[in-house]
Amino acid sequence: MTLGNKIFNERKKKGYSQEELASKIGVSRQTIYKWENDQAMPDLVNLKKLAEVFETSIEQLLEEKESEPENPQADRFDQAFDTGARVIKKHWRKSGYVIMLYGLGFTVTGIIGTIMFRSFMHASKEILHHVENPFSFFTNIPLIFIGLGLIVIVVGAVLAIKDYRLNHKK
Repeated sequence: MTLGNKIFNERKKKGYSQEELASKIGVSRQTIYKWENDQAMPDLVNLKKLAEVFETSIEQLLEEKESEPENPQADRFDQAFDTGARVIKKHWRKSGYVIMLYGLGFTVTGIIGTIMFRSFMHASKEILHHVENPFSFFTNIPLIFIGLGLIVIVVGAVLAIKDYRLNHKK
């Protein structure tokens, strides 16, 4: 187990967020993030502060011996969840492009459905000219797809524009 994993696990055991731990140690939240992801190592002063906060020794923090967690499945789930949450937080605006594609798909499906239903309704009128067409209700479904598609495209466009503006501010 790396030092970063130990810092992450101990922080979770204590119920601290990265910001809370950072304020207790006197560093930034980004520093805690880098330590937990093994992108940087704490210096000796910060190792001492970590050991005090986690109520352990520097030796135990630096020890590379694998220790068995009480519930390894839960720990893996927590780590996977936290990693997923970090990725979503970092890239949430890029989902605008994907959402726009889904909206485009809904809209195209609605347009194709409208064309198909209208031709079907025309053919069924010729066959069933003396009976009220039982399929008339279904003619609105493609219109619903078109409406949803347009709404989804607008939502995706808003997210994409925000992403574009954020990336081109710098």
